[in-house]
Amino acid sequence: MTYRERRERRADRLRGWAAKREADANAALSAGEPYRHDIAFLTQPGHIPERARMNARDERAFRSLGKADEMRQRADNIERAADHAIYNDDPDAEERLGERIADLEEQRARIVSYNVDCRRMAKTGRTGDLSILSAAQQRAAVSMANAGQLRAGGALPPYATSNLSGNIARLRERLAALQRKASEEAQG
Repeated sequence: MTYRERRERRADRLRGWAAKREADANAALSAGEPYRHDIAFLTQPGHIPERARMNARDERAFRSLGKADEMRQRADNIERAADHAIYNDDPDAEERLGERIADLEEQRARIVSYNVDCRRMAKTGRTGDLSILSAAQQRAAVSMANAGQLRAGGALPPYATSNLSGNIARLRERLAALQRKASEEAQG
């Protein structure tokens, strides 16, 4: 069983647990239904043991419904992460890692080109051409500008490219390890 399949099974189990909790909570809430419209029962002063039990049961049911909602959110998060993740035992892991590396290299090249343009434009007192960057990078640049993190001429800070370079190196090492493992399995 692959890691992706284990993650999907985990999400399914969480959804099953959430459904069971919700069913139990709804049953507990419906158990007090005969008393919900009895004004005398609900408003009579003093301690009424049955009313106290009903209130406690309702409180537990609502907490259980909240927990069921948390479980569904966890299952959604697992599935969303699995859609984006590249697991080592995926059949197309090498191809997808190569695509991700190429995408990160393109992002880094755009930032380097933009920073070169910014340094050139800073000499004339203007800012760099944002159209060099992708839409996501443009939003990040505007956010950094609002926070005062841009360099002279609007250049992006050095950590923008160093983070990308670190991720590229990490993914290249992972790809090389996968290729070594595949060649060892093919030989032996």
